[in-house]
Amino acid sequence: MNTSKYLLLVLVAGLFNTACNQSNKSEGSTSANDSAKVDSAKTEVAQDPLFKDDKYRGVYAHYTHLKNALVESNVKEAKLAGEQLEFELKGIKGCENTAKTVSFIADQSDIEKQRTHFIAVSSDIIAMLKHAELSSGKMYVDYCPMADAGKGAYWLSSNKAIENPYYGDKMLKCGEVKEVIEKK
Repeated sequence: MNTSKYLLLVLVAGLFNTACNQSNKSEGSTSANDSAKVDSAKTEVAQDPLFKDDKYRGVYAHYTHLKNALVESNVKEAKLAGEQLEFELKGIKGCENTAKTVSFIADQSDIEKQRTHFIAVSSDIIAMLKHAELSSGKMYVDYCPMADAGKGAYWLSSNKAIENPYYGDKMLKCGEVKEVIEKK
């Protein structure tokens, strides 16, 4: 009787082992396919737009830096990006008020207050860059309906994937692409 129990146990263990190995093989081939999918998705790398007028290049670069700092809820980096964007905007005629609003971001140590000022900054920068001519690339005008106490707010991005600067990791994917600005 002990021998038959032992044989039964060995047989069950062998079947279990075979089943597990089959499962791993099919998982291995699935993960290889998944890797191929991931690799092909990685080839869609966002590229910052290139502007025909260089004054917009710096504005967009520092604006994007600020937006990314807010996405990451990084107060210090948002302050730094705000200082850089303010400097860039001061050099462009007609952007004095936007530069002043950006200075409030650079002076804040509260991420929520920085985000509040970012609403007005984004509105101004979007209006400015919609009229800038692109040499290549594209910009996405993104929108979060919950930002600004439910009034909604916009921002610019080089990437089609939503990364919400108004909520950071609390609601990172909240929003949608409303417009694509491309070379005309």
